[in-house]
Amino acid sequence: VEDLLKSLVSGDVEKFKREFESLTMECLSFHDVGGSESGKKAEVFYHAFCLGLFVALQRRGYNVRSNREAGLGRFDVRAEPKLRGALPGIVMELKVARENNNLDTLAQTALDQIIEKQYWVGISDDRQ
Repeated sequence: VEDLLKSLVSGDVEKFKREFESLTMECLSFHDVGGSESGKKAEVFYHAFCLGLFVALQRRGYNVRSNREAGLGRFDVRAEPKLRGALPGIVMELKVARENNNLDTLAQTALDQIIEKQYWVGISDDRQ
């Protein structure tokens, strides 16, 4: 979990991806998540799982928030630096992948949503 959080805060997306995949494959069961056809149930499960992991960021200078209004919508999970500008802000928008979904397309959809809805508002003065 330590390496996962370090990679998240540093912005090392590839390492975060590897660490997250390793952690979920090691700890979770197909039955926990509900499979590719579980839809909203899987998103809710992963949301709670991520929130539980990221709460550890509270001791690293962040306030962790879930399902709060920001900008023009409501983000899934956000880590806001307690001291503005001291650390990067983190916004997570979760999407459920079904068997016929392209993961890159889903990731781009989530990023587009973050930008379009301006979920970074309240973290910093500029988009990063």
